[in-house]
Amino acid sequence: MKLLMLFLGMILFKLTLVVLGLLTLSACVSSSDRVFQEKGWFDISPGETVRIFRASDQDLNCKFLFLPEGKVVDRPSHGTMVYRKTVVAPAYKPDNPRYKCNSRRGLGGAFFYTPNPGFSGQDFARIRQPFTDGSVVETVVNISVRAP
Repeated sequence: MKLLMLFLGMILFKLTLVVLGLLTLSACVSSSDRVFQEKGWFDISPGETVRIFRASDQDLNCKFLFLPEGKVVDRPSHGTMVYRKTVVAPAYKPDNPRYKCNSRRGLGGAFFYTPNPGFSGQDFARIRQPFTDGSVVETVVNISVRAP
């Protein structure tokens, strides 16, 4: 009987370690996986270059922070999408404590799309913008280029 109790105790101890290990692992995955997905629709004219997405990062005193460079994950088939550092104005929502920063301009980044010459129709791209807090905004961009 003592041997059975010892055996069951060892199994319970190992099972507890496995469960704690899995909980720790899941916490690591969820805390580092901070990707927010958005969708954007744009209707543009042929030959027009359009700013698709702009980003900046400020602290609560409206100081502009370093913004990691954005990436084009899936390139458009019928045009070009580029990322450039540029001066931007933030667009925080009224419930954000940094809403007061919207009147200031500073260094940020933006993605720009230009359709290929003569192209009209639908195009698609996927872009990612990381931020200093570790979050990432991933945007699926659907673009409609009007016929001339």
